[in-house]
Amino acid sequence: MAKNDWDKVDWDRLQRLRSLFLDPSSIEGPYWRDEEDLAHYDLTFATRIGWKWDAVIGEMLRRGWRPTSTQIYDWGCGTGIATRCVLAAFPEHPWENVTVWDHSPLATDFTRKRITEDHPDIQTRISPPDQLESGCIVLVSHTLGEASEEDLRVLWENVRKAQSLILVEPGTHKSSRAVIAVREALKNNFEVIAPCTHARKCGLLAEENSRHWCHHFGRVPTKAFKDANWAGFSRTMGIDLRNLPYSFLALEKTKSGSVSVKPSRILGRPRFYKGYCRILSCQASGVFEYDLPKRADKVLWKKMKKDRHTGLFEWDLQGHRIADGLEIKA
Repeated sequence: MAKNDWDKVDWDRLQRLRSLFLDPSSIEGPYWRDEEDLAHYDLTFATRIGWKWDAVIGEMLRRGWRPTSTQIYDWGCGTGIATRCVLAAFPEHPWENVTVWDHSPLATDFTRKRITEDHPDIQTRISPPDQLESGCIVLVSHTLGEASEEDLRVLWENVRKAQSLILVEPGTHKSSRAVIAVREALKNNFEVIAPCTHARKCGLLAEENSRHWCHHFGRVPTKAFKDANWAGFSRTMGIDLRNLPYSFLALEKTKSGSVSVKPSRILGRPRFYKGYCRILSCQASGVFEYDLPKRADKVLWKKMKKDRHTGLFEWDLQGHRIADGLEIKA
């Protein structure tokens, strides 16, 4: 199956993979049966995950982050979409090598092949996390819900040697809580780059915020909505292409840059009611729900309605009402 050969898609194969993703407890051993499983996944599900990585990298760029290591370690690599997104985002960076790890040799072989095809000058190798080299950028993507406690213990024990950690997971309540647990465990070893704008205890751990979770929404490329192949994928898989939720965490040993202010970060999407919208806002003081009356700032309200903003704001508050908001576009 070629990289973009939609004519050869086996929908039953994709349905099988999706059923495993929805119920990881049913997985016994690697779920890749052959290279065709990986090729189908890479064309569809991995591409959607790549859109999430593009969103995460975009936010990190706005925070002033740039890679300060020339080495990448991709844990639970799958088809290597995380690494490929990072390499594509920084084509001028002097990358030296990429190390991948996955329980499936099929996955590591597939990833090495794809990276070598696109980046023949970058050395690619396979190595378990207990051999993780100091000073690398560790990428973890959509694996926390499937990994064993022992696998995660070894990973977090060794990741403290890394320069950076970028973790992207599905935007569910459960996944968000898993990401928060990683943040709290590692924040004394790293500086928090994103999505948080502070390094204090996560405000979502407060009892009154137990129903909330830290998630965001990526932007699907416009061309996907005009592509009959993606329309068929959406219809057959029962997946709404417009909805691309994710949770993430970016940590760095030494910050390569950051926004000059400590703004608030919107979590999820505002909820709209008659005459106002309610925003879940995270900042150093905690996580709170603020109301933005439409009459208070029609321009800001419209920006929320269209969901066209960076998610970073400085609020002018009157109690728990937003009187004004300055968007941070660093």
